[in-house]
Amino acid sequence: MLEALTELFQAVWQQPIQVAIELLLIAAVIWVLLGYLLRTRAAAVVIPISIFVLLLVVILDLLSSASDAFARLRAVVDWVIGGSLIALLFAFQPELRQGLMKLDPSRWFGSSRPSGTASAIEAVIQAAKQASPIRQGMIVAFERKASLEPLVESGIRLDACMSTPLLMSIFHKESPLHDLGIVVRHDRIVAAKVQFPLAEEGSSDQALGSRHRAALGLSQETDAVVLVVSEETGHLSLAVEGELSSNVKIDQLRAKLRGLLSEVESK
Repeated sequence: MLEALTELFQAVWQQPIQVAIELLLIAAVIWVLLGYLLRTRAAAVVIPISIFVLLLVVILDLLSSASDAFARLRAVVDWVIGGSLIALLFAFQPELRQGLMKLDPSRWFGSSRPSGTASAIEAVIQAAKQASPIRQGMIVAFERKASLEPLVESGIRLDACMSTPLLMSIFHKESPLHDLGIVVRHDRIVAAKVQFPLAEEGSSDQALGSRHRAALGLSQETDAVVLVVSEETGHLSLAVEGELSSNVKIDQLRAKLRGLLSEVESK
């Protein structure tokens, strides 16, 4: 480490502008990464541990550089760094998956994959309007840019034209398909009884049931728009980009769905 610091000071003296640009770029990357990681659930545990490991690495490296008697500590330093990086990858696995999904090029440069149509949106809204007073639970995921095909494989394929009566039939308590969720692609119900990834407990300030956790979890890992009708309260909720809006009114729901799904079709 002392040698590295000496080389850094020499480089600053010889090429100050180049070194300044490099340091600014590195600082910007670290700042962005820290800003993202601090908003994650694992930050409260991982960041203190990371600081401890960093201090340990610095101390071990200084000792190994100061005397040949501590030469073996260099191997320990390398092992600690490698092990820490692997541990961080496991600790932040959900956050990394979510971040990679947000970097999906198809979300920025468009896709041939269609989104919801006005008729499909209205059919879902009317179904939610009917299901809410009788507290008939529903969870409907609208596919956008990110494909939900891997999740579809876990359910029962329907490829049925969207309609309000069909939705009410699927989510009727006596229906064998009423558990779990459905996936909507364009104006068709692709599959029913689809298992969505559950958000971790404590990922929201609200006390969430299984449907709401599934909606939130799917919206955290993909760009899908997920509608939930609560079986307990009849309230409507909408999950988008890892955020859950609760007690949404019908008019608000219509405006939100039209805006979120039409902006995908327009690209």
